[in-house]
Amino acid sequence: MTFENPKAQTPSEKEKPPARRTVGDVHVMPEKFFTSDQRSMSKPKKKKPVFLILLIVFFVLIVSFAVAVLLLNRSLNTPPEPIVPQNSNTNSNANTNVNTNASVNVNVNANTNTTSNTNAVKNENSNTNSNANTNTNVSGNGNANMNTNTNRNTNENVNGNLNTNATVPDAKDSDKDGLTDTEEDLYQTGEKLPDSDNDGFLDGEEIENGYSPNGSGTLEKTNLAKTYTNSVYSYSLLYPSAWPASSTDDSESEVIFTSATSEFIEVLVEENPSGLTITDWFLVESSGTEESDLVTRIVDGYKAVVSLDGLNVYIGVGDSIYTISYNVGLRKEASFRATFEMMIQSFAVKEKDAGV
Repeated sequence: MTFENPKAQTPSEKEKPPARRTVGDVHVMPEKFFTSDQRSMSKPKKKKPVFLILLIVFFVLIVSFAVAVLLLNRSLNTPPEPIVPQNSNTNSNANTNVNTNASVNVNVNANTNTTSNTNAVKNENSNTNSNANTNTNVSGNGNANMNTNTNRNTNENVNGNLNTNATVPDAKDSDKDGLTDTEEDLYQTGEKLPDSDNDGFLDGEEIENGYSPNGSGTLEKTNLAKTYTNSVYSYSLLYPSAWPASSTDDSESEVIFTSATSEFIEVLVEENPSGLTITDWFLVESSGTEESDLVTRIVDGYKAVVSLDGLNVYIGVGDSIYTISYNVGLRKEASFRATFEMMIQSFAVKEKDAGV
């Protein structure tokens, strides 16, 4: 018995014979039969983007160039370190240097400068400056250096006109009691109380006459004023306790009482060898002044001549002339007019001479 294969192909349906292979043909196994590793190997590799690499390189170059320019600019704009000048000043007047090395070594440097400037137009202007400096250093080497400078300048116009006519206004007086506001502070009175102790006398009147404006008694008992005595020229006067009194030289012929405002009152004594009266002496010293132009007053029983500005009083006592002057310095107002009057009224010469 024979069976027919239903799937048997007819001759027309038979597969065609395979084509003949030629040299050079490459046959590859279908991809569906590849393993996973074979598939990855069979895929072509992607090419790296050259343009992107060039762009990164260009960017790096630009950044490097910018950093270099920034560093260069900073170095050019940095200011150089300042050069500190070294100055050496040497002032040597009577300069002695001694160098000594011993078991005990001491280094001593002493500088003493004394400057005295006196400008006097017949006692109206007088300025005195005195500076003393001493420096001491102790070290291992014994060096002693001492510089001493003493300078004194004196300018005098003997035949100037003493009758000064330049009026100096008084400083502010808030309560109109004769004391400026500056003097109110000096004597501890009220700027708005004309009569601080309510005794019927204005504060300025009491100061001028040497009495306390804050109660009974004299101004000296309050310790706000004290008496200066010059034993060489035998005179004394009252002055504010807060003011230092100093002589410009050893002769004590010129004494200065200095205020906190640098205004000062000065007493100067000079010779009158011819024994002229104060009127005649003043006319000789002030050429062009007429006797009728003079303003006079009595101080301690002696005739005195007052300059037209009221800041100088010249007192003739025998063969001496005593001058009391008020110098306002660089100020344009007089702060101590009542104090000046107090010093004039309290001025007294111990040995009186009738040669007035």
